[in-house]
Amino acid sequence: MNIRIYLLALLTLFLIPTPSHAMFAPELSRPEKIGIGVVVLGGVALIAGLISWLIAASKKSDQEILGEGQQALANAERDIQPMLPHFQAPRNCTEELLYDLAQHYSTSGNAHDGIMNLVNLHDSLLSQSMQALMERIVYFKGHPHPLAVPFEAVYNRMEALRGTLNTLRTSMHPHRAYFVLYTAEVKSMQQFAAILECYNQYGNQPAAFKEQLKGFIACTTRTAFPFADFVDAIDGYRTQLMHAISACYGNYPNRVNAAQSLVKILQYAQTTIACDDLYTHQLHMREQARLERERIEAERRKARALEDQARAAHAQAAQMAHQNRLKNEENNLKRVELIDKYLRPTPPPQLAPAPVIIINN
Repeated sequence: MNIRIYLLALLTLFLIPTPSHAMFAPELSRPEKIGIGVVVLGGVALIAGLISWLIAASKKSDQEILGEGQQALANAERDIQPMLPHFQAPRNCTEELLYDLAQHYSTSGNAHDGIMNLVNLHDSLLSQSMQALMERIVYFKGHPHPLAVPFEAVYNRMEALRGTLNTLRTSMHPHRAYFVLYTAEVKSMQQFAAILECYNQYGNQPAAFKEQLKGFIACTTRTAFPFADFVDAIDGYRTQLMHAISACYGNYPNRVNAAQSLVKILQYAQTTIACDDLYTHQLHMREQARLERERIEAERRKARALEDQARAAHAQAAQMAHQNRLKNEENNLKRVELIDKYLRPTPPPQLAPAPVIIINN
């Protein structure tokens, strides 16, 4: 309706002459005025009809609205189906359930965030579809239609599913720390899978474990200081795990115990390498290399500072030379003016010729 009013007003502005035009237009007769009015009203009616047709053509049919609602419902049920049997009430959210959900939804990051994003997405889509369905359901109450029953059935299923989504959202919110810990475990186990396998085979044989670990590091770590970098890498993952464990506040004993066991294995591997003489040598060499890089960078900064200072001095000297040149030119002009005024001789004034007197005899 707003579009119609806007277009009608715009059309009126174009068709009706403004007062400034009317000032210079000749006075129209009554039949001419009536004819112009009829033309304007006919144009307005034509535009209004065209707008009504466009609005009607842009509206979705009842079948399209119902089909889109059914598709949104099917997509939501498909994505949430693995969680539906477990979240009829918040009390069913056990650690075993959280583990199953973490395994199913942690393929691309934090499972908790993935689940919450999925729930919020489908809740929004269902809400939009329910609004469109409700508009038709209200219309069908005063105008019986064969699609009234399917519309209400899809709407009721959506409403029930949104209630389940809300229960799921409420149940999952307090358990984000569990999924953060699970994600940290998975990343650490993927990063150090070979080391964990080596520990499973040689964990009770310190010497053999050390040799296997050193061989693995030498073959897989492509850096100048593999042992030192390996210890730093383990320290980063271990710190992340310890922070995630502390965030669980004593909950989830199974998950916490598994994470603590992983931390102990990583710490054992880290200590094994840190106690080796080769690690100490590489750590010293890496520190020397760092100091050398800092020295070179300091020299480069000093050289750049000297270059900048030299360029600034050169620019200042050039500016001063330019100013001196302008000053000299100004002094030369003044000198010429003084010479012209006081030293150069002034030519004598030219006298007017004496008048010629002709005497007639």
